[in-house]
Amino acid sequence: MRNHLLTAFLILFGLLIGAGQYLEHRSMALHAEAALEHRAQDLAAAFSVVIRSQGRGAHMSRDRLEDALIDLVHTASLESVVLLDESGNVVAEAGAPLELDPETLLNVRVIRRNDKASYANLIALGPESDSGPRRPSETTGGARPGMRKRRNMLRNPVPPPPPPGGTANKFPLRPRPFAPGPPRWMSHEEYDRLVQSQGIHWFLVTLSIRPMQKDILADLILRLSITGAAWVACAALAAAWQSQKKTAHLAVALIGAEDAATRLQELNTTAAGLMHETKNPLNIIRGMAQIIEQDHALPARTRTQARTITEEADRITGRLNQFLSFARPQTPQIKSVAVKKLAEDIFSILSADREEKNAVFSLSGQDLNINADEGMLRQMLFNLIHNALQAIGYGGQISVELKQRPDRTLQIDITDSGPGVPAEKKEEIFQPYVSHFDGGTGLGLSIVRRLADAQGWEVRCLPATEGAHFRISGIALSSAHVGGAQA
Repeated sequence: MRNHLLTAFLILFGLLIGAGQYLEHRSMALHAEAALEHRAQDLAAAFSVVIRSQGRGAHMSRDRLEDALIDLVHTASLESVVLLDESGNVVAEAGAPLELDPETLLNVRVIRRNDKASYANLIALGPESDSGPRRPSETTGGARPGMRKRRNMLRNPVPPPPPPGGTANKFPLRPRPFAPGPPRWMSHEEYDRLVQSQGIHWFLVTLSIRPMQKDILADLILRLSITGAAWVACAALAAAWQSQKKTAHLAVALIGAEDAATRLQELNTTAAGLMHETKNPLNIIRGMAQIIEQDHALPARTRTQARTITEEADRITGRLNQFLSFARPQTPQIKSVAVKKLAEDIFSILSADREEKNAVFSLSGQDLNINADEGMLRQMLFNLIHNALQAIGYGGQISVELKQRPDRTLQIDITDSGPGVPAEKKEEIFQPYVSHFDGGTGLGLSIVRRLADAQGWEVRCLPATEGAHFRISGIALSSAHVGGAQA
């Protein structure tokens, strides 16, 4: 339950961090876009102030307007600037040609495409010189020469002559089929009044948004890094928690194992002492039974019973010896051992049992020296071969194969032609007191496993198409080994 709660908390924490960073990034992007729009408005206001500083009703030619716009483009690093009157006519322009139709931009006021953003803003360039009722100086002959021609030159500036083979501007002065109209926040009456009284114009400016995009990308990378670091920290915390929990469990298990080992050691010592004391009376009984068996003056029945007592004493002594071998702590004494010769010796020891079943023994592989405790290895091979001899029928076969591995280790395979071991019991047979033979103690294979573990080897019962297949692997080769032919 605590693990689930911690996992849920860490996931929730990571999600909150990710959501917070997303909102921060989104806010930064909106602020950057708003700052760009404010810059466009500031440029429009600055241009309005510059034009209005020329004086009320002053005459300003198209060339002077475009020079002012060109200076603005260069100083402010703009893409393009277009000035429209209230009727949508192009009064002046500078920079790169406007890629958008002015009517489209005036309808939506803001357009962002690719790496550019275009804005449409209202500016006031001063009242018209001919707005409202005519002044007396303009209706009498006392007017100054040229006064009547000084109409609002910002609305109708004098265009320069077109260059040979083309026009001077992308959008030449001509009546437009649309009227820009007021912005959303202004009524038509207010807009018309400002057109007459303040010389309202539309200021279309195009800015590069590459710097803004670069800043937004840098902020995105930063936010992703923070989110990733938070998730890594959450994962590390979860891993540390799991590791701490496992460590605590292992510590508890180790303490329990140490206590169990201590109790088992005490029990083994007690059992070993008890069995040692038991063997002494058994040896006395066995000796007396042998004396009775060899006394021919006694009846045959008595001698037969004495022989039975001797056999039972030998059987009990054998089981006690096996139990002592299983319970006694094993400390291997490693030395160089000729494994092939050792296997041949075991074949000789079991020759009587082999002749009884007319079994066939075979030994193959190189004559190699290994690092092992000779007594332990002898006990392991004896138990495995003896079990195989018990499992096979009359005329069966037992094979021992010695094979060197590429990692300079030896594996020993013992196979037989008996009934084999069921797949579900291939591990169970190595448990103490598990036997599939009548009269078996169930300690033979347990001793084999313990002796293998004591020397760092591995013993397994492998699948086989016929009979049983046991393998001892991980046996290190000795530096002093001799080569031999296949036996």
